[in-house]
Amino acid sequence: YKNSVNTQYGESSGLEEFCEKAQMLNIEVMKGMYEAWNDKMWNDAAGLLIWMSHPAYPSFVWQTYDYYYDWGAKKACEPLHIQWNASNNNIKVINTTAKDLKGAIAKAAIYNLNGKEVPAYGQTKQVDVAASNIAEAFSLNFNPFEIYGEKPKEIEELTPLHFIKLELIDAKGNLISENFYWRNGVRDLDYTLLNTLPEVALSCRLVDKSMSDGKINIAVKNNSGTVAFANRVRLVNKATQKRILPIIMSDNYVTLMPGEEKVITMEATPELLKGGVSVLVKQYGKAEKNKLDIAD
Repeated sequence: YKNSVNTQYGESSGLEEFCEKAQMLNIEVMKGMYEAWNDKMWNDAAGLLIWMSHPAYPSFVWQTYDYYYDWGAKKACEPLHIQWNASNNNIKVINTTAKDLKGAIAKAAIYNLNGKEVPAYGQTKQVDVAASNIAEAFSLNFNPFEIYGEKPKEIEELTPLHFIKLELIDAKGNLISENFYWRNGVRDLDYTLLNTLPEVALSCRLVDKSMSDGKINIAVKNNSGTVAFANRVRLVNKATQKRILPIIMSDNYVTLMPGEEKVITMEATPELLKGGVSVLVKQYGKAEKNKLDIAD
């Protein structure tokens, strides 16, 4: 396990750095197990059983959610879901609801390490998915020679490490699923170039709140021209400086492309919010910072 963390994300200078890198591995492995079942739903796979998935104390491995309630499986288990198969580059849409999904649009955008989209590798396609079923939308092709026969000069090369951003949009234009991956097309599972990303200018703003109901919506924005990778959001009580737990969050460890903003919803027991809260954000590999104070 230690070798996997060190090989994929680079050796760490201390325990805190190792924990951060281990968390990235945990998130992707847990998501990957559920997405592997999604990919073969009703075809050689009728379910998924995970042993020792709820840790009673801080742990590095085998956890559907960690000691601090950070989920790795939540994204893969959403009822309507779009996902990437790393072994064959297929993009599939998963529908575990009781209703057919018709007229949806599956989109894939590919970004280089600097956060610049490379349109030649992206795709968009309409897809219908029957209830409790799956459908393949398309396959990503990372070899432009296969696409065009000969690579045109205007097609920009991908950096070895690049990003895959997926979106599923319903027939009315509403975003119903999004997903995000990092991939090394030259050295499989080598993500050490993430350590070269510069610190970016992140900001937070309050969208709305109902402290009496324990609900807060914030928007996190990347105000720079480079990638803000795996930003972890924490909520702490201003009076006690204790982390607010348990808390339900719509998303976390979010990656933002240049100029991108994402709204995160949070819900906790109202008593935990008394005295006001602070929103702490930690970009991968950088120091955690207080980005917003919210009065009760």
